[in-house]
Amino acid sequence: MVEDSLNTLLDEAAHVATDYPAVANGVDDSLHEYLRYAVLRLLEGNTERLSPTVT
Repeated sequence: MVEDSLNTLLDEAAHVATDYPAVANGVDDSLHEYLRYAVLRLLEGNTERLSPTVT
């Protein structure tokens, strides 16, 4: 079960990195920001793959 959750998180982080490039602009550790934003999206249940609203 933990492996499924990790795969879901990494998949969402990859989606965020691809479709929300502005998420990590201006920070030193972009991977951290992509993961943080992915976790927030998963916790909010916001995983629909619509066009990004963050630019």
